[in-house]
Amino acid sequence: LYRSIAEHPIDTLRRAGVPVSINTDDPALLDTTLEVSYAACADAFAWDGETIRELAATSVKASYADPALKAQILADLAAWRA
Repeated sequence: LYRSIAEHPIDTLRRAGVPVSINTDDPALLDTTLEVSYAACADAFAWDGETIRELAATSVKASYADPALKAQILADLAAWRA
């Protein structure tokens, strides 16, 4: 556990090339959403839209989703970047 998001090593790991993702393990218990978690990390680490897109793409690639669904989501993310 970390006292603040800024103390979490996710950005150091990301910059070192380690595949990382942002998740909401139990949104009801933690009273949060994925959007809030992304926004908090973006604020804490000064992430831009491209960094957020890359993290979202990493999450999709690591998921157990059907390959066709992964391809569609990745295409949507690429279009969002444009």
